[in-house]
Amino acid sequence: MWDRLFSQVDIKIKLILLLGAIIPVHVLAIDSDYEKALQAYYQGDLQESFIHLKNTLKDDPRNLPAKVLLGKILTENGEFTPAFNIFQEALNQKADINLILEEYTSVLLFLGKYQDVIDINYSLLKTDALRFELLLAKGNAYNQLSLTQLAVDEFKKAIQLLPKNTRAMNALASMYIQQKRLDEANGLINDSLKISPNEPRTIHLFGQLQGQLGDKKAELEAFQKAVTIDNSDPFINRSLVGALIKNGMYADALTLAEEIIEQTPNDPRMKVLMSWLLSMNEKEELSKQLLEDVVTSLSLYDEESFINDPSLILINAISLINQQNWEAAQKELLKYLELTPNDVQAIHFLSEVYIQKGEFRESIDLLENHYSLVIKNKPLGFKLLNLYKENSTTYEFSRLLDQLYSEFPQDPSIALQQASLLSKRGRVRDAKEVLDSLPDESKRTQAYQLANGIIFLENGNLERAEDISKSLLENPDPSAEVHGFAGAVKIKRQSPAEAEVLLRKSLEQNPNAFEVRFNLATALRMQQKLTDAIQIIESLVAEKPENVSVKLIHAQTLSELGKKREAISVLESIEKAKLTDSSALLLFGLYNELNNFDGALKVVEILNNNSLYNRQFMFMKVETLVRLNRLDEAKKQLGILYGLAEDDGRLLYNVASWQRKIADYEGAELTHQKLSRLIPDNILVKTEYVRFLLSKGELDKAQILASNLIKESNGNANAYHVLGDVYLAQQQLTNASKQYWRAIEADSDFDLVVLKLVDLAKLGHDYAKTIKLLESKLDRDPQKLWVKQILADLYFSAGESKKADKYYSDLILLPSFNGNALIYNNLAILQLDYSPKLGLETAKTASELQPNNANIIDTLAWAHAMNGDYGQSLQLLRNAFAMDSSNLEIRYHLAFVLTELDRLVEAKIELDAILNSNPNDDLREKAMSLQARING
Repeated sequence: MWDRLFSQVDIKIKLILLLGAIIPVHVLAIDSDYEKALQAYYQGDLQESFIHLKNTLKDDPRNLPAKVLLGKILTENGEFTPAFNIFQEALNQKADINLILEEYTSVLLFLGKYQDVIDINYSLLKTDALRFELLLAKGNAYNQLSLTQLAVDEFKKAIQLLPKNTRAMNALASMYIQQKRLDEANGLINDSLKISPNEPRTIHLFGQLQGQLGDKKAELEAFQKAVTIDNSDPFINRSLVGALIKNGMYADALTLAEEIIEQTPNDPRMKVLMSWLLSMNEKEELSKQLLEDVVTSLSLYDEESFINDPSLILINAISLINQQNWEAAQKELLKYLELTPNDVQAIHFLSEVYIQKGEFRESIDLLENHYSLVIKNKPLGFKLLNLYKENSTTYEFSRLLDQLYSEFPQDPSIALQQASLLSKRGRVRDAKEVLDSLPDESKRTQAYQLANGIIFLENGNLERAEDISKSLLENPDPSAEVHGFAGAVKIKRQSPAEAEVLLRKSLEQNPNAFEVRFNLATALRMQQKLTDAIQIIESLVAEKPENVSVKLIHAQTLSELGKKREAISVLESIEKAKLTDSSALLLFGLYNELNNFDGALKVVEILNNNSLYNRQFMFMKVETLVRLNRLDEAKKQLGILYGLAEDDGRLLYNVASWQRKIADYEGAELTHQKLSRLIPDNILVKTEYVRFLLSKGELDKAQILASNLIKESNGNANAYHVLGDVYLAQQQLTNASKQYWRAIEADSDFDLVVLKLVDLAKLGHDYAKTIKLLESKLDRDPQKLWVKQILADLYFSAGESKKADKYYSDLILLPSFNGNALIYNNLAILQLDYSPKLGLETAKTASELQPNNANIIDTLAWAHAMNGDYGQSLQLLRNAFAMDSSNLEIRYHLAFVLTELDRLVEAKIELDAILNSNPNDDLREKAMSLQARING
């Protein structure tokens, strides 16, 4: 498919992005395996570089720059699977995809991971050249998936982006040739040849076109010309062998094939071709030997002759189970069940073997294949019931429980589960009937009371559930189940601390109770005891890795710990059919936080498919399509919502708002006309119409309407707010500020306006007044912690270090903020001014919370530099730059540290790169000062 990867020169040029420039070897101060790897790479010694990189990663398995360089080397060496694995590790560590895009997409395409190519987020790329490469790769991926029109669209976008680059034209022409659209292919090839008349791949394409047209001679001449220009391209060489064969030139074809085999000895396609050519030349033995070399030998399994008594096989299987030799036991049990297919004992054993191997789906399939036996056999029935429950197959669980209850209506354990299930369905009366049907002796048990309590709990009658839990707890020596139930009630009552005490008592009696441990993890999460919670959750994951509820709480906790990508990986592992709304909404939010809008769209599509015409999900889809700049699709979705709205004013208001945001002015006008008929005096609708005029650029008209609206509404806060927005659009910041303050006077809790005043304060408008407002809000309600964070950030941006330091220091003591890496990061920056050692410790904490954030790693690197540890600082800066290659602050810090290490040539290159990238005034001044220091 892609026969030619990037040349060594190409890869070296790309590596400039990672390092700033190619540094002369004599300048490098070699003091680590990574630096030695770089030097070897510059000298073209990839093997030496590879060895040093492996040593680097042995000492530091998370060294990101080493992984980036290693991935490139593996790609160049054609080791695509290891390259893919190392690139995945790098990306999971938040490597900047701009540094590895071409190699990474090449590897994905070669390995057939086409959807992975399609899923790469176009908005992450920072140059047209890289955007072109991604469009080209996506076109190839769609083509391989036979999604023809999507492939054409991507190639055409690439041609439009870089019209002088012939590769997209050639790719599209090649696809057209495959589809027999020869006239269109011919037009593209001619255009490509006008741009680059001596490009061998284009000439090769011309030859392919001639072959399709039946002109064998013209085809051969084109391939010969292409080989004359580039005789090292195996793809072109193979085509020439084929053309020589077509023209009956077998001896020439054999000679060329032998040359190709010397260059690529493991090419199976060429071996097959050469085998055929050898047979044409009556060299049958060589031909046969060559074909045997291509074919992979198969290992044969000889079936044993069974003894007349098949029970010996079952005995052997049981002994293997006792030895925990699951694979061998599985083979024996399958062999036995071929002879005795309805042996309940063997079915039970085999299902357990599958469970021990973690193959829950296989265990379920086995029991479902013997369903008629399962519903008549309580042990097998309970086994399948538990498998359904643990793997969140709700429908199947319900169906089987119904059938087991029909078969064994007087079994208390089945009856209690049936009652619980009925209560979950809202059939409380039926649930009570099941319990009432039990024998009197069963009704006098704690289990009966407990079942009643569970019914009330699951039906939302928390008072009755709590009464029963208190009654049960008054009994001497309450059971583990009672403590567990009482703990679950306390969770529902939003009393996690009390729940924790009860659940821990339950676990003292039954340490392995899965549901109780799950609830304890929930109680700990509610108290922000996330480290304790994650330890329990990880043990639950180890036991039931496919349980959807466990995956959800695992992802939620990872997210709360700041481990967003790990949380996404957990949620992505849930089968599409089992993805609940809660899981999908969490995944949707995480994708959006990481700007993966393609992923967010896939999730919201699932939500919409599972719940047709759900307005919340439909608006989520609109929002995502807008973020992806797919405005035509967003417009259609809003049209559907408009049709659903009928006379629903709130829904129409939201539709109008989104139509404004996507500049669908015609649609918005129609929606506003309908709104003006439905709710003509609604202040929010009128303010939205002003925003509509603003978005159209009709500022004067918007100002008149907003001013009139203030009079009509007797000074409504929303009217002042929208007039402020009008002035803001007119760049009249002082007037905007006045209107926002009037909005606050009308409604002191108008927090959206507070945020706009904060933005203006950062620009110097009413800074002191805004600070006073925020301080007063915090005095009135100390629990408004977001206000405290805004105050801290505002002080931080204004350079009031002591006040910012105080607020940040207060925030990190609070459970809801002690996991906030950005607060620790800002606090570390402040502390470095007066206590480098303290700043270093705080920066380390921020890095532990968000180890893959380039800005946080940069702060930690700067903290090491301020403490004189330039070697550690350099290593961290390499990491930070590998994640964000466009961050000039990181490059300045890199220049500073290289200067301190007396690596002045490298430092100068970093400074030149900064000064040539239009830095802000402060950074320009710092860079020029450091440059002057270097120049002496």
